[in-house]
Amino acid sequence: MEDTPESARMKEYKAQYYQKNKTRLDARNRQWALEHREKFIEYHRRYYEEHKDEQRARSLAWYHQNTERAKARLRANHAAVRQQILDHYGAVCKMCGETDPVVLAIDHVEGRGTAHRRGVGSPSRVYRNIIKEGFPSDYQILCHNCNWRKKIVEHGH
Repeated sequence: MEDTPESARMKEYKAQYYQKNKTRLDARNRQWALEHREKFIEYHRRYYEEHKDEQRARSLAWYHQNTERAKARLRANHAAVRQQILDHYGAVCKMCGETDPVVLAIDHVEGRGTAHRRGVGSPSRVYRNIIKEGFPSDYQILCHNCNWRKKIVEHGH
């Protein structure tokens, strides 16, 4: 559709109207999205599928323009999710009682950590998977020393 003088004026009017009423319109849209959650999710899923290449290009361009900000956001998200895991499981090494969060790690009680990590792709995804599963009991907190000791003693590595 080509821009006619009328459509250009309408676009300008809509932009001005939105700016003038932004708070009210955004609140109304948020409320609608909450009340129609399934429709909202389906619409955005469909839109993403139809515009996947454009979305990825836009996302990649933003990342390259804001690399430090993006990395900081990823680090903050990872730290928050990791802290949620530590808080849930007690933030204390089950073997020696260490409490320094820098040296604490999530341990797979049955020793399937490497396979799990490879299956989901990264430590952050492991943490998110644990949360998604509802904090199952087959995980515990160990410090890195006790985690390595367990690996050597139990698995002979």
